Amino acid sequence: MEESSATADNYNERFAILSEADRDKLLSNKNAESTKASTKYAVKTFHDYCMAAANYQTIVAIDLLPDNTLDQLLEKFYPSLRNKNGEKYAVQILRSIRAGIQRYYTEPPRRREINIISGENFNRSKAMFEAVCIDLKKSGLGDVTHKPVIHDEDMAKISAYFKTWKTDPVVLIRKVWFDL
Repeated sequence: MEESSATADNYNERFAILSEADRDKLLSNKNAESTKASTKYAVKTFHDYCMAAANYQTIVAIDLLPDNTLDQLLEKFYPSLRNKNGEKYAVQILRSIRAGIQRYYTEPPRRREINIISGENFNRSKAMFEAVCIDLKKSGLGDVTHKPVIHDEDMAKISAYFKTWKTDPVVLIRKVWFDL
């Protein structure tokens, strides 16, 4: 009997018992600040759309939308998305907004068991999202913009500059950034 008591004491010392609030806090802190900002922007954009779709008459509780209603709203939301200048977003920004909305619904405190990106309950909005992305690619908004290639002469100058890294810590930092 004493062994089981000692084992129970070791168990309590070895493992912390976290409340749901503590676990939620851990989960909410797992994302980088930029990811949190992206999620906040996506949700604000979606909420603003819902408000506009309701002619600003009622505050839409997007947390409580059933899957089928959410699917219908997203189906209308994706093709109507524009930036503040009225221009269409690039494909990557649409993907970021969709991922932000997904995070909003699945992370604490909501923890909904839905997947707006690949879930079976969201076939209409998924099809519309793909159609919008294809249309944007045809319009030239799906391309990734790459930086121009560094020419050999310029690379030689950069390499010569970086050879002074042993005597200058600023050069060392720039070299590390360049190599990344």
